[in-house]
Amino acid sequence: MKIIYLFTHDLIKHSGVTKKVISQTNIWKKLGHQVKICNISLQKSQISLSPFKDNEVYYRNNIFNGPKRLIQDINKYNPDIIYFRFEPYKPYLGKILKNYKVIVELNTNDYKEMKLHSKKNFDRKIRFHYYNMTKSLIYKNIVGFVAVTDEIANLPHILKWKKPSISIPNSIDINNYKTQKISKSNNISNILFMGNLDHEWNGIDKIIDLAKKTVGKLYFHIIGLNNKYRTDFENIKFYGYLQKKEYLEIVKKCDIGLGTVALHRKQMFEACPLKVREYLAYGLPIIIGYSDATFVNSKLPEWVLELPNENNNISNNVGLILEFCKKMKNRIIHHDEIKNYIDSNILEINKLVFFKKIIDG
Repeated sequence: MKIIYLFTHDLIKHSGVTKKVISQTNIWKKLGHQVKICNISLQKSQISLSPFKDNEVYYRNNIFNGPKRLIQDINKYNPDIIYFRFEPYKPYLGKILKNYKVIVELNTNDYKEMKLHSKKNFDRKIRFHYYNMTKSLIYKNIVGFVAVTDEIANLPHILKWKKPSISIPNSIDINNYKTQKISKSNNISNILFMGNLDHEWNGIDKIIDLAKKTVGKLYFHIIGLNNKYRTDFENIKFYGYLQKKEYLEIVKKCDIGLGTVALHRKQMFEACPLKVREYLAYGLPIIIGYSDATFVNSKLPEWVLELPNENNNISNNVGLILEFCKKMKNRIIHHDEIKNYIDSNILEINKLVFFKKIIDG
């Protein structure tokens, strides 16, 4: 198959998106398919930091003026399928949606997420209303959905379009990761959190509260976009955004990986964050505050602590968290334990089968 991976992504933001695109497309190529990446970006100044090639990055000045080369290059490539990471409608996308078979990847409940963001400021509110008025222009012109959870695939505003769909959790190529965790003799457990701290559903406020209650027992290493947070607690450190080489030095200090703990804030219950897959690939047991799509239909492994997806899930379970951290402090997760859960080499095959069915009609 000839596949185009189409998405909008500023060159140095949301590194999880970057890793996911690279991992997916590399697997597709490894399995014998032709793949072209089309990364639409608003930034020109950070090209040296982009992991994508110059001919894979397309710049646009605003939402109305699409990149000039994009349509030309797509027509020249003439793909069998375009895999499109969902974003609000842009006029230049209309030609692509109408002329090619486009499958949309759904990573969240976009309606709830954008509505939550709309409360921040007037600009966000305008974006939400624009999205709400134009989303049908995308959905009615696509040929199928790939959702990262069953919950997303079965949202009413997705089901109403009666398009073919499949649920496949996020995954990583574990061959690209090395176990970083090492056993340590000290009593304090080091907790790693990576993510965008401005996203309310990550629950950074809850993590700060947990740190306050566990001084001398847990130490928190917080890596991610937006370094505005400061506390007086001696057991939490904020690093801001770090490149991979930099944050691997932090990972080596850690014993446990902490995932999203406030997903309820956007009224969702299932997720499969890439950062949690990274934690596991680095050898870290995990604490999460939602049902991970990977484990929904199976018994939770001993190295997963799943807290209730509710407002008080941290404050009501401090003792349970401490007990888990103590038990798992020197437990190293090996790749053969996790590959069936998170390895792209296994999970991406189902996606390609779905593509073939769509192409064959």
